[in-house]
Amino acid sequence: MSSLFGQVLIPIPVIGAVVGNSVGTLLCQLLRDQLTSREKKKLKDYLKQLEILDSQLDQEYQTYIKQINDSLINYYNLLESAFSPDYRVAFDSSIALAKSIGISDDQILKNKQEIDDYFLR
Repeated sequence: MSSLFGQVLIPIPVIGAVVGNSVGTLLCQLLRDQLTSREKKKLKDYLKQLEILDSQLDQEYQTYIKQINDSLINYYNLLESAFSPDYRVAFDSSIALAKSIGISDDQILKNKQEIDDYFLR
């Protein structure tokens, strides 16, 4: 983070980052020396909590990514079937695809009679 600040304050490639990193390291060492043992313990506990939260968030992230990937695979399979050359497979898959994306059941044409009623009224 201190490298970024250094680069912003000194917009010379690499030099700003090196100066920022050096200043940041120096400030950290100075602050660490000034902390009492109680403050150090609090800081250590806080860092441990952050590690635990980071681990939990990573697990949740992986779960969501897996759910998204599974949903996409299912969606693409339905989409591929909905454009099948076999009209029966395409028709049934179109119904399943419509349901999977949240179209209400009463808005989906599910048989020949419903199709005729819709287009001939």
